Amino acid sequence: MNPKLIMLSAMALGVIGSAFGVQGSFDGKLYYCLPVESGCEQRSIPDWMQPPTEALNVRRTPGAAGWKLLGSFVSLAGFGVSMTLARSLSEMESKKQKYSQVWEGVNLQKLKLEAQAELEAFNQQVMLLAAEQSYSVLAPYQEPLEAEVVSEAQSPDTKNASGEPLSIENNNPQTVEPSTPSSPPSEGLSGTVLNKDSETIGMAILDGLVGSRRSTLLVGSTGAGKSVTEAYLLSKFQQRYPNAEIWAIAQKNDSFGGLDKKGRVILFDALDPSEALRGIDHIHGIYDKRRRLPESARTDLNPVRLILADWLSINQALEELKNEEPVKSSKYLTKLADIIYNGRELNVCLVVDLQSFNLAAIGMKADRNSRKNFNLVGLGNYSVDEFGSINESYGVLSNMIGNKDMVADEDERSVLLATFKELKPISKDNQRPIIFTTLEPSRVALLPDLRHYKPGQSVRMKLEGYTPEYLNRILSLEFDIDTPAPPEVPGETAEVIHDNAQAKEVLRSWFAGKGWVKINRARTMCKSLLKLTKDSDEVRSLINELVQEELVIVNETDEFNVDVTS
Repeated sequence: MNPKLIMLSAMALGVIGSAFGVQGSFDGKLYYCLPVESGCEQRSIPDWMQPPTEALNVRRTPGAAGWKLLGSFVSLAGFGVSMTLARSLSEMESKKQKYSQVWEGVNLQKLKLEAQAELEAFNQQVMLLAAEQSYSVLAPYQEPLEAEVVSEAQSPDTKNASGEPLSIENNNPQTVEPSTPSSPPSEGLSGTVLNKDSETIGMAILDGLVGSRRSTLLVGSTGAGKSVTEAYLLSKFQQRYPNAEIWAIAQKNDSFGGLDKKGRVILFDALDPSEALRGIDHIHGIYDKRRRLPESARTDLNPVRLILADWLSINQALEELKNEEPVKSSKYLTKLADIIYNGRELNVCLVVDLQSFNLAAIGMKADRNSRKNFNLVGLGNYSVDEFGSINESYGVLSNMIGNKDMVADEDERSVLLATFKELKPISKDNQRPIIFTTLEPSRVALLPDLRHYKPGQSVRMKLEGYTPEYLNRILSLEFDIDTPAPPEVPGETAEVIHDNAQAKEVLRSWFAGKGWVKINRARTMCKSLLKLTKDSDEVRSLINELVQEELVIVNETDEFNVDVTS
């Protein structure tokens, strides 16, 4: 029933009761005639008084006491009810206005978040398109540049008796045909040609992830390339944001781009997980402090990232201890979900690598709306480790691409699956990872070989035609060592698997005492490295191996120093 109508009715009843209460006389009246000399005088008194004994024609008129009392009670009740309802309606109206203002604020905040999400998605698309355009512009210059470097690397000792340059292909000295301006496209073991356009898209995806302020989930089976991709993203992120605060929780004591030397790698201990939980609590504390800042103070916040490596196994260990302290009181899943859902505006994010797409491992529900809060990246690859074991990890990636909750549009899923099937044999033949991302727009692409970004992942290289005698000759020429080069045996062919020991020795000797040197300038500074290596990536691989041997140190600005005591 309408409370306003009840209030008005009660007020009307009070007015009517008041009218009855003021009408008539409370007491009854006695009317009589008092004899006087001139006749009879009419008089009246209250009925509770006695008339004079000589009074004539006495008559009584009853009073209205009952009606007056009833009217008074009705008036009091009506006005009381109306006032109570009026006060209640006033409070309800005040609350309604307050809730209306709160709701308007919520709607504005919701619209703001939606606008920020749309702006971020637009920025990511622009970054992807810009990266693709830059890669496509630079691609035509790549092969001529490689051909120029190869021509510069040829020494006088690589010429035959007639002065013609020798080929170093298949370790068999042959005359190079002048009509061959550049090398053919690189082919895999079964003859599949690497898809450079797809690699361009793959690198554009990774570049978009580096600049993203959303949390990122890397999903893939063992050997899919998660740790290598993670190392690349971390390297580029540190170059772009040198003052970022980055922590890592992992099962293995990896370097994570030098974080181990800063004491920011927490090695998970299943018997005592307190240190890992304190690491999560530290990052969540930064998030909690920033969310309490006024909106004007939340701009240009320094990036904070927490890397959760091998998180599926770590979470399983914590699940087994969930009823024991300190896991029970840590609420670590709630804190991780908080950061993923709300950390974007505060520039506090997670980078999580998982072996399967299990959102429960980070405290989230597996629904389509939850997936909009983070960058989802799937990886698949074919690899053979040093023990000869074969890892084929395309299953998880295939299931992710075909999942309608990840890619809602059926036509889009069909296109992505077709691209995946087209890239799979190329990936398998060349051992290059396939990447799938839900970054707008969803894409499937091939990644280039990024193993040199992870220490210890550089592969042994097959240097065709570079015999030990040839390398010793280059070394003697570089350092003016007066030793005759041993004679070459005509027609002798050999396939040499070089472990880079000579090149690493040259690198250590030449740069000793030169302090910190940019890695990408090493080849231009040392002619021997220019002749012994193909590109800067190969030099980076050598430096990574020396870092593992503790013979070289590197810093965050992509520099190295062979004086490890510096």
